[in-house]
Amino acid sequence: MAFGLTMFAIFGCLFSTISAAPQPGTPTLVRRDCKNLDEQTAAFEDVPKKTGLGSLPELPGNPFEPIPTPYKYLSWEGFTYGKALKVPVLGQKFLPGINLETPTHFAATGVVVQSASGKKPTLTAVYSGSTVPKYTLNSFAYACVLNLENRATDPATPCTVTLTGYKQGVAEPKCTMDFDYNPPDGDGRKDMANTAELGLDLAHCFQDVAYIEFEYTAKLTGATVDSPLIALAVDTVEFTPYSCTTS
Repeated sequence: MAFGLTMFAIFGCLFSTISAAPQPGTPTLVRRDCKNLDEQTAAFEDVPKKTGLGSLPELPGNPFEPIPTPYKYLSWEGFTYGKALKVPVLGQKFLPGINLETPTHFAATGVVVQSASGKKPTLTAVYSGSTVPKYTLNSFAYACVLNLENRATDPATPCTVTLTGYKQGVAEPKCTMDFDYNPPDGDGRKDMANTAELGLDLAHCFQDVAYIEFEYTAKLTGATVDSPLIALAVDTVEFTPYSCTTS
């Protein structure tokens, strides 16, 4: 009896060992370790110049240019950047019709260069050569301006800005947020709205996203991101990119 129990135990152990052995075609678990990099502030004062934009005279009609990829680790698809011009005699900025949060430069969409593919303006970590698979958006400053003659030369206008964030490889949105822009009535330049100053928690909504799509709609005319009658200006975009390794 003891011999039978002993043989049963031996065969039982062998069976367990064989059963636990990896089977052909069994997926190997991959561990992904991610760490956040330093928070980035896209102020557009340090965008690499491709055609000497910074050296052009401060006159109406100075061009906006696509933001090179990458800028601050990300690709700014459908966005351009430009310089807020000044009237030399009066020393007053008149392009665009808003007060920027940084000294001279800002980013915009709906000004000159839209996304070549016709997609919505997108801030994305997904592009060829990317070193970060995801990021968290913390805050940004924004304003809508009338957009005549293909330049953001006219006054600020009320609008609603909608951001939709996505995880990589997931079709359904992770999160969507709306932001109103309501410049006060009257003449003069208008301040940009800043989500941090408004106390909005973007990081909770747009945590660990691969890309965020931007849309906006003018409240007075109904013009949208596809219309030449409105442009969205952004400044001081703060976000945290992540670097990941697999093992």
